[in-house]
Amino acid sequence: MTGQASPGAQADVTLITSTYASSRHVDKFCERAVSLFTSLAAEGVRGQLIVVANAPTPVERRALSRLAQAADFISGFSLRILIVPRETLYASWNRGLAAADGQVLGFWNVDDWRNAAAIMEGLDLVNRGHRLIYFPWVEVEPSGWPLGASVGSPRFPIVPEFDREAFVTAMNIGPFFLLDRGLVDLVGCFDSRFRIAGDFEWAIRAARATDFVRGRSIGGVFLSTPAGLSGSGHPRHAAERNVIRLRHCSGGDFEAASDALMAEYLGPTEFEELQAQRRRQRSGMPSGHGDARFSDESWRRSQMWIRARRRALWLPRCVAGAVGLSSSFERALSHLRRRR
Repeated sequence: MTGQASPGAQADVTLITSTYASSRHVDKFCERAVSLFTSLAAEGVRGQLIVVANAPTPVERRALSRLAQAADFISGFSLRILIVPRETLYASWNRGLAAADGQVLGFWNVDDWRNAAAIMEGLDLVNRGHRLIYFPWVEVEPSGWPLGASVGSPRFPIVPEFDREAFVTAMNIGPFFLLDRGLVDLVGCFDSRFRIAGDFEWAIRAARATDFVRGRSIGGVFLSTPAGLSGSGHPRHAAERNVIRLRHCSGGDFEAASDALMAEYLGPTEFEELQAQRRRQRSGMPSGHGDARFSDESWRRSQMWIRARRRALWLPRCVAGAVGLSSSFERALSHLRRRR
């Protein structure tokens, strides 16, 4: 299923979405996609959306079919829908990267909102020579999950200015970053073995290769739910973070995690090194790594960033009872405009 742009046209921006068991969100996502790319088209931006649909249900297929029909009425817009068996999120992202036409690339979770203004700002910054742009974002949690449709007060995670030492030890780029496609050629694709923290692992490689730029626009709204990958508390998340710390951060504070899960990502030598570092951590001994960029002190500083993000700026409760997410988003944006 595809919707076509003008013959021979190359997209200015490609957004990649991976869906799996998304029947709850897919209809709203398709509405938001039409709205977003219509707004971009009005600004002369040629947009492309690639949906990698993992084992789609009949509900998802019908929604994507309607999206394909609507795509024909958006100027300069192209849609590609790739039907695949279930695979990891990052395998789907890599599949989308291989199919992308855009010079500027980004990713879009099916239950999130993206802001057209941020995409316009990202395009401008890439055209000025920057390779990766990350944005502040609004985070909300649904009340009464999984049945409730209302949300509580939005919160605004602290988004630091780029500092390489902090960005190679903590995931600071958020969910709405945009990148120049040349950065993929330089850094490589995502490690498809990861299921939850593959964007963090990729971001570390990217931070070593280039400076990032923080945008001024709100990137979008991130829906934080217990069913989401990063919010599920799945033991695999801690295992993957430990593997990433071992490979890229030269140790640090390892988390309690399943040996069996960590062994899935590591060879025998790497696994023994991880075990040795965890033993040294428990005994209070230094890790023994000499790279000052990834010393224990630098890791503690990165943890300060994480704690700061967890103390995210809370607004007074601006919604009560059953208030829709879009209304909360508008209130959040209004608040930010008043603060500027």
